[in-house]
Amino acid sequence: MYPYILKDFIEIEALLQVFANGWVDITIIHWFAALFYTMSNDGERCNPCAFFGPNSINGEMCQRNPEEVKGHILGVYELHMDKQYFLAPYLANYHWSLFIISPTKKEVFILDSLKGNKDKNSYLLSKVIEDVFKGTKFTWSMVEVCISMPYVKQQNGGWECGFMVLGYMMEFVYTYQENFSTNIWKTTRVATQKDIDQLLRIIMPCFFVKMFPNWSYTFK
Repeated sequence: MYPYILKDFIEIEALLQVFANGWVDITIIHWFAALFYTMSNDGERCNPCAFFGPNSINGEMCQRNPEEVKGHILGVYELHMDKQYFLAPYLANYHWSLFIISPTKKEVFILDSLKGNKDKNSYLLSKVIEDVFKGTKFTWSMVEVCISMPYVKQQNGGWECGFMVLGYMMEFVYTYQENFSTNIWKTTRVATQKDIDQLLRIIMPCFFVKMFPNWSYTFK
């Protein structure tokens, strides 16, 4: 997954928050990224995607130490140059969004579940990505509601953003990636509590089976 071994631990409190519809901790997002990466590289699926580590690319890191963020992105990219897409779960100002980056197609899609007139310049990570891939002129697309295609489901509050990103990652790996970006999110309705509960019913059993033989996981 990464060009180095990273041992990560998950706190019980962070896991309980998921079931209580609370804040989705960065460790939870990281472990789910590892789950989707592992399952999509099990030999049964054609997986053209890899993941950047959310701890290594978050907004605070982009502001405080952009060179370290660049190093992480470049290291993962060089390890997975055979991959067509790179998913970047991005946390900034207590809000989660997802970047889908395709260096080969020279495209970046940003999935942000908050309404607004955002563009790529609204995210510190965008500048870092451009610095890493100097000479590549990316086409940037905001995947959000009330804007022409592509679209993405919107949340109806403030705490749901982490659940939305979990859903985006799952849907990309299992539904959209093989024919992306002609096959893309098209629903614009507001995500409901029922949607989030259904997402948890789908992903949590697999999460426990695959990721909890021990209480830590080695990323390699």
